[in-house]
Amino acid sequence: MEPSEQQIEELLEKAWLTMEDSGKLGEEDFLRRCDMEGLAEPAAVLERLDLLSRRGGELEFTAEGKRRAALVIRHHRLAERLLRDVLHVRGGSFEPSACAFEHCLDAEVTQSICTLLGHPTSCPHGKAIPPGPCCAAAAREVQPVLMCLRDLPVGQRARLVYMSSSSHKRLDQLSSVGLLPGTIVQLHQRRPAFVIDVGQTSLALDEQIVSGVYVRPISEARESENDNRGHGFRRRRRGRGFLGRT
Repeated sequence: MEPSEQQIEELLEKAWLTMEDSGKLGEEDFLRRCDMEGLAEPAAVLERLDLLSRRGGELEFTAEGKRRAALVIRHHRLAERLLRDVLHVRGGSFEPSACAFEHCLDAEVTQSICTLLGHPTSCPHGKAIPPGPCCAAAAREVQPVLMCLRDLPVGQRARLVYMSSSSHKRLDQLSSVGLLPGTIVQLHQRRPAFVIDVGQTSLALDEQIVSGVYVRPISEARESENDNRGHGFRRRRRGRGFLGRT
């Protein structure tokens, strides 16, 4: 029985995890992870596809096998990040959802998710996410493509991309004061509370809320193009509110 593409990806993922956990691709450890029905001798399957090879009785990835395995792991761990950090999926459906999602991602979607998340380097379990081309490109940027509002330099303007919170009440509060995707904000101060300017209003937010707001910095050259309302709004504050923990 010929393995499906999804079965091959599952085998490559298990081979990667085996190597990651023990520092080598031991055949016995690898076989213990392979509980997929209908595939006898999974190591031989990957050898036949030139994704694994043997050297001195030990299994190891071929160059193509390592490339494909890293891609599968990257898809899975980015899916975990998206599900937990943005969609707030928890409990028993978290890992099965990530496993199903990883097989649906193509290169363009993966790059978009990675950029949206700010090019994370580790999954929710603390394991490394193999970097992609978009990560290398972002590292060469003067400013990050996406960043947490908490880390935005004071005085920098940015466009809100998404808000992450497990509290629907908190998200409703933020939306009610004008914090919505696409809104342009400016960090005014960090202490004693985070104060941001939104249009002609200033808001004081606690760090827990700010840590869940992600923005895309706006360069000086694009400011007037992106928002012609921004000129001088720092001086026109009609009111100040405080949103704390709920």
